[in-house]
Amino acid sequence: MTHLVDNTPLRTAVAAFAARPDQQSYTHVLRNALQGELLLDVTGSPVETDESGAITVGSTLRFASGKGPDDAPAIFAFTSQAEVLRAHPDDPGAVQALGQPAIALLEFAMAQGFAWVFIDPLGATCGLTASDLKYVLGSQRNDAAKAALALRTLEERRTALVDALALGGVLVLAVDESGERVRTATNPDGEQLALCFTSNTEVAAQHPGDLFRTVSVAAVIANVLDGDYAGLLVNQAGPSLTLTRDELAGIRTRLPAETA
Repeated sequence: MTHLVDNTPLRTAVAAFAARPDQQSYTHVLRNALQGELLLDVTGSPVETDESGAITVGSTLRFASGKGPDDAPAIFAFTSQAEVLRAHPDDPGAVQALGQPAIALLEFAMAQGFAWVFIDPLGATCGLTASDLKYVLGSQRNDAAKAALALRTLEERRTALVDALALGGVLVLAVDESGERVRTATNPDGEQLALCFTSNTEVAAQHPGDLFRTVSVAAVIANVLDGDYAGLLVNQAGPSLTLTRDELAGIRTRLPAETA
């Protein structure tokens, strides 16, 4: 077995989809698949590892797989070791699992030609289609900001989000169906917040039917600081975080010269 993996946000989203399989719950699965880690079941593979536990050259991996509802090839991905163990109740000691960043695993599945990725196939499950995954993986995103919002404590999330945005890159705005009004939010004090998202999928989860507008981090920050906004709310569907004007001003001083 590899190091412990427990992708609780994704497993929770999958359970919600299994209980109510509609487009909105499916979108929440997609957006949560863009963070954390996932496992592949490689039980029975002739794997050799070095002293650090890394798989050595010459090892052959056999991935647990099956077929989707259309009989197209599907690969199975798991949110925790406990989910992998469900596939081997008679011999848990023989279980082998390979942990990977979730995005890397999904990209691998697409490169290998799988038509489906089933998350936790032995319980509450959700099958992600290749067409949806290729769209999500091919769209511009801010993975560093998304990862920052998944950290355990508020202090960790805030520090990591500031550092992630200081790298530059892009964010996504939600534009209403008219194509003219960029959505905003309001904080508990009634002050207006600018609103941004780390991917198109995050927008779709919170505002189904909205249009997407991808802009630079520098442009988002300039819009807040040049306007009357009290701050910037990132990923409204959660986990979310609001950055203050002072934090955004600090980020602007750290942006790469070509984007500042």
